[in-house]
Amino acid sequence: MLGSGIYVLNSTVEVAGTALCVTGRDSVTRGVTRLVSPEAAGQLHFLQHGGLLQLGNLQLEGRAVDTSSAGGGGVVIMRGSSSSSSSSSSSSSSSIAGDGQPAAFVALTVTFRSIAPRAVANDNDTAANLTLVNCIFADNVYTTFGCGSITSTFYCYYSGPPVYGAGLIASGGAHLVFAGATTFRGNIGCGGCGINLEGATATSLPGSYVQFIANGANNDTDGYGAAFLQSSSLVFNDTATIRNNRVRVGATLEWGGGGAIYAEDASNVTHKGPALYADNSANNTAGGAVAMYGRFIGAEGPALAAARSRFAASKFVTFQANAANRGGALYLSFAEALFAGGAQFAANAARDGTSAAAGGAVYSSTGTILNVRGQVFSASKCSCQKQQ
Repeated sequence: MLGSGIYVLNSTVEVAGTALCVTGRDSVTRGVTRLVSPEAAGQLHFLQHGGLLQLGNLQLEGRAVDTSSAGGGGVVIMRGSSSSSSSSSSSSSSSIAGDGQPAAFVALTVTFRSIAPRAVANDNDTAANLTLVNCIFADNVYTTFGCGSITSTFYCYYSGPPVYGAGLIASGGAHLVFAGATTFRGNIGCGGCGINLEGATATSLPGSYVQFIANGANNDTDGYGAAFLQSSSLVFNDTATIRNNRVRVGATLEWGGGGAIYAEDASNVTHKGPALYADNSANNTAGGAVAMYGRFIGAEGPALAAARSRFAASKFVTFQANAANRGGALYLSFAEALFAGGAQFAANAARDGTSAAAGGAVYSSTGTILNVRGQVFSASKCSCQKQQ
């Protein structure tokens, strides 16, 4: 067990087909154990090839040597059978082979803070299992970045081109489990600032609580929500609070959307507990809180139904004070939304300043299905003006 204080790693710690457990202190009375990534550019805290990596009661913090350097912290999980691998999250590479088995990563009361690029990344282990219990992803950045320190507190800030998954990214087939309280807060990049799922599944357990708070995607070309899903599933089995997330794209290019969640290509978002979407925004694009896009494969027919993305809630969901150009709360295109437990849409807005603004609460586009039981629409509005 590591005591409280700041520990600077001399080099990236590699886990290759073995088990490594690192435990520290994270309490008000006994202090905090802070692990800082190596000073050299492109270094990670940990690099995993199969095996088990378990972290407990730690704060992982990243930094860069200067504003032009690449890399600087986090955990990367790679295919266990690799004998030579390189990571898109870091310039680090390894010639150490794993055990050929899926990697298992467990984080117990861990804070991932000010890490660039990506706090946790499953690059290519398609069967990896990641378990996060009472974890916080805060102020992480994935993009060209600058970093600095004030009174021994490291921070990073956005300064460059589009990349995804500042907090956590998982690729095809990987499975994530959230337990206890999980928070994604203040992460910055182009899209999926909190979490980016690419063919993966993420599930919060019953009794858990998940928050996405004040994550931001700012870019002049495209931007996607605090959670960005591509052919993936995100399941909330209990309470979720998703507020103050934002997407901003260039005024002349409207790719992206979904201030809180952007899902595409037959993805699924499921709420089995109550949820609040409040004060999220998508400027110059669609879906202030949620944007759902299916996979367009041709004319309406049986095949299209299988390609729809789906938002399903069996408990009450509130959309309050969200805003976008189209669909202040919810935007659907080749998608389905089912609110079996009821929903409230209050004070959402579509605002554009032009005649293009539409759907103060919901914008339903081509090939969509919308079913809301016990719904309440109140004070949602469309603020638009005639184009000159």
